[in-house]
Amino acid sequence: MNQTLRAAAITLAAAVVLLSALGRADLFNPDEPREAEMAREMWTDGGLLVPHLNATPFLEKPPLFYWLVLGAYRVMGGPGEASSRAVPAIAGCLCVLLLYLFGRDMVGERGAALAALVLLTSFLFFWTSRRCMIDLPLTLAVLIACGALHRGVVLEGRGRLAWLGAGYLAIGAAVMLKGIVGAGIPGLALVGFIAARRDWRG
Repeated sequence: MNQTLRAAAITLAAAVVLLSALGRADLFNPDEPREAEMAREMWTDGGLLVPHLNATPFLEKPPLFYWLVLGAYRVMGGPGEASSRAVPAIAGCLCVLLLYLFGRDMVGERGAALAALVLLTSFLFFWTSRRCMIDLPLTLAVLIACGALHRGVVLEGRGRLAWLGAGYLAIGAAVMLKGIVGAGIPGLALVGFIAARRDWRG
């Protein structure tokens, strides 16, 4: 099987596992109802800049996740269990695919495919991918940041700046999802990688 077909097969498997029957169960307390409600209040009152919970400003988290869930509401016809969980489920599918794509250069084709399979069949990953919570979109942003910055450090030439730019954009998205922790995780990983290589040009 060539690399394109394998990537397609991995993506299809992730979609079948993570996207099926998202609306079958009610939202689970305490996190899902709170997160879905803040997006629903954006849906009903149109206020996009500051998330609200029960009409009270909720300033503990940035608004990007709620914007994404609001987008799912608009695409899928309104608030509901399936539309509330669509964004984390799609993020989970992309995590599986990107782990495979980034992993091919680091550990080879078979190792990357095995890593993607292990991730997809891990219970906690499966559980959080199908819940209306910030965890999986944040994981996706951090994965993109780490993978892109890694390529930006090891590559030479024009492609290097494009990868670094993608990494910085992903860090910005992670910060807009969860705050400073979104920059801290890829930052620590990058510093550790550069220190291990003892190549301070990075």
